Amino acid sequence: MGRMSTDLVKRDASEHALALFQEVFIASPDAIVVTDKAGRITAVNPASGRLFGYRESELIGSLVEILIPERLRASHPGHRGIYTASPGARPMGTGLELYGRRKDGSEFPVDIMLSPVETSGEQSILTVVRDITERKQAEMALRHSEQRFRLLVEGARDYAIFMLDPQGRIATWNIGAERLKGYSAEEIIGQHFSRFYPQEAIDRGKPEHELEVAAAEGRFEDEGWRIRKDGSRFWANVIITAMRGEDGQLLGFSKVTRDFTDRKSAEESLVLELSKAVLTNPDIRQMLVAIEASIQRLIPHDYATIALHDPGRPDQLLVQELPSARSPGNAQEMTLPVEGTPEGWVFTHQEPLLMAQLDEQKAPRLQIAGGIQSGCWVPLNCRGEVIGTLFVGTQHEAVFEQRHVETLLQAASQIAGIIQIDQSFRRTVQLSSKLKEEKRYLEEELRTDITLKKSWAKAVA
Repeated sequence: MGRMSTDLVKRDASEHALALFQEVFIASPDAIVVTDKAGRITAVNPASGRLFGYRESELIGSLVEILIPERLRASHPGHRGIYTASPGARPMGTGLELYGRRKDGSEFPVDIMLSPVETSGEQSILTVVRDITERKQAEMALRHSEQRFRLLVEGARDYAIFMLDPQGRIATWNIGAERLKGYSAEEIIGQHFSRFYPQEAIDRGKPEHELEVAAAEGRFEDEGWRIRKDGSRFWANVIITAMRGEDGQLLGFSKVTRDFTDRKSAEESLVLELSKAVLTNPDIRQMLVAIEASIQRLIPHDYATIALHDPGRPDQLLVQELPSARSPGNAQEMTLPVEGTPEGWVFTHQEPLLMAQLDEQKAPRLQIAGGIQSGCWVPLNCRGEVIGTLFVGTQHEAVFEQRHVETLLQAASQIAGIIQIDQSFRRTVQLSSKLKEEKRYLEEELRTDITLKKSWAKAVA
């Protein structure tokens, strides 16, 4: 009785497995083809007809080569014979370049799983065929994208584009980097990127600081002096971007460097011209016109002001509009409080301020009335002494960038020095005039005194 129960359980399990297999066979999204030892098709599932374009009756009894591209049919029986002689499970994803052929003759890439099965004492081969056209297209698109990106990076002769590992060691090197910095890929890959920095920048930890900022904020941009292989310096614009994996883990950094030496020289030349223009114009209004013209050449803008601090009124700033070519006669003066104004903040903190969008709470009413939408303030700093601020604004939002701030800081330093010279000159002139007046008065007093004495002497005689 026990043996009979065990046999019934085994039979039920076998029937259940067969039923389950039939359901999977029919419902499978992949094509399933069963062949005998001779390679003739004995069974196919509905997905096979959909994939290859044949009716079931057209496939049953046909050699499996009917599903193979014509260019590969001649060699396929040999491969099939080798497998039949030593059958074994072969999973998908083996890396073979395999193709199927539809009834209409079109080819498509496939991945195939092979497995030997035995039914009714006969050995058969179960083949699962998966259409991987979309995957191949995605892989090809990715390869093309990677190739285009590589060609772009390698062909960018005016940009040094390279990758750093998380510690700052150089991992890749393009032609632009070799041209700009003078190192070949063999010389520089694996070296720390700090070798491009002047010694004074290395001493204060600038390379490490840049990576820390990029890792924390995602991006770091800077301009400054860098060193070529031959020891020469160039003025570089540098952008460092942190690269992270899907898990947020830092993978390294991308670094783009451009040579801005020519632009730097042009800016310094303009600042020099500004100094000459101002110093040859002792009239204050002519000096402001020269300042405005020079700043306009450096950074095109719609509105500019200079705010100066009067020690006699420590809570206020005297703001002077710079006369522009469009409105040379409408430049005005006004006073602004140090507290609660952008000018006051820049003067107090001695740091630049960049606003991509102004509003009535952030900027004086006069600037908003003029349609100014964005602007940049920098301190007028001369040899460590901040005497006021310089502001430039435009009628468009988000125009100025960090490079504009750097340019304005350079100009502001020169302007501050010129203003101080002008103020000292005017104080000297005023003092000189006062001394001349006092001298004239004393001389008059002396002449009067001498005249009186002579008159007294005659009277006594």
